[in-house]
Amino acid sequence: MIYEKCDKNSLLMERLIKSIQDRSLRLAVLGSGYISLKTKVIARTQRMIKLLRTIRDYYEVKSKLVNTLKVTYLAKGSVGNLYRYRSEEILSILKTFFPKKEDPVVLDVGCGAGWYLRELEKGSFAIGVDFCKEYLLTAKLWCKSADLVLADACNLPFRDFSVDFVLCSELIEHLLNPDEALKEVARVLHKGGLVLVTTPMKYSINEILGRKNPRHNIEHPNVLTYNQSIFV
Repeated sequence: MIYEKCDKNSLLMERLIKSIQDRSLRLAVLGSGYISLKTKVIARTQRMIKLLRTIRDYYEVKSKLVNTLKVTYLAKGSVGNLYRYRSEEILSILKTFFPKKEDPVVLDVGCGAGWYLRELEKGSFAIGVDFCKEYLLTAKLWCKSADLVLADACNLPFRDFSVDFVLCSELIEHLLNPDEALKEVARVLHKGGLVLVTTPMKYSINEILGRKNPRHNIEHPNVLTYNQSIFV
């Protein structure tokens, strides 16, 4: 079973989904009628904060219902094979471009349950960042030496030019403001440092089929096409 038996959290999950949908709609229609720019900016900021908090709560509940590693990289059958194949490709790229220096500082933004961190911590000072506490608790058990930080990808708690390599794997599609997160990545990255970003394509089969599920739409608010890109 993907979801463990937990009626209380299942009901809470459904309420959070409805709340996210309602808050997203109210944010989208903000500005109709006669309203000053200052009032509009304040209202939008307040609604965005509430929406982000609700999304965070959604992931905290989901992580209690679902063992992320078991239903993805450690899963049996075609699902697990797909995740493991993709991770092998990403790790191959990482090894090719990994910083050629002793103990480089490597940052995994949106590390989730720590699948890639376990590899990144070999030969580097690895740091995992996620805004979901439950994911980090899973990563603590999965990893051996990586440092784990509870933080928002759009507000990284690191100094400018302090990181040698950044991994953002399957992250930006989950963010309401992916451009802000990438600006933060650019800020903390050393001059000459590298960042590896992976994200699904909007018109892939998985995304087309997934959009029939309300949960998928909540989790993937920003999915790019081949013709779209974000530069910082």
